[in-house]
Amino acid sequence: MQNHRRLRRQCCNERRMWAVEQNEVVFTDESRICLQHHDGWIRVWIHREERMLNSCVMHRHTRPAPGIMVWGGIGHHSRTPLVRIAGTLNNQRYISKLLKPVLLPYLQSLATAIFQQDNARTHVACIAQRFFFNHQIELLT
Repeated sequence: MQNHRRLRRQCCNERRMWAVEQNEVVFTDESRICLQHHDGWIRVWIHREERMLNSCVMHRHTRPAPGIMVWGGIGHHSRTPLVRIAGTLNNQRYISKLLKPVLLPYLQSLATAIFQQDNARTHVACIAQRFFFNHQIELLT
């Protein structure tokens, strides 16, 4: 934890005077949209004697909820198209469905760009890192 904080502080200090370059950063991420119900936790406070009252019981959907996964990116003055991800996003599909057809043309349309993504396994896989290196995509680390 201490090392993480030190590295985060070092990164922030290096970019303290980063006024112009921040306009060149492109952020991407994926998100799941649940189509049927709220798929998070709902906290309810009840008294002990109310536990089994029908008015205090909430039935919930326990099967996998239908939903879609989408991916997109934003820059300072523009954005990528929103892409629907069908199925599971693995290393190969990340490159073939998102990076090559969507991200690469988007980054090439910008004069200069620094690419920022989270540390999901598909993003940091060797094959993805090789793609970034081969296409000379600068990564924000």
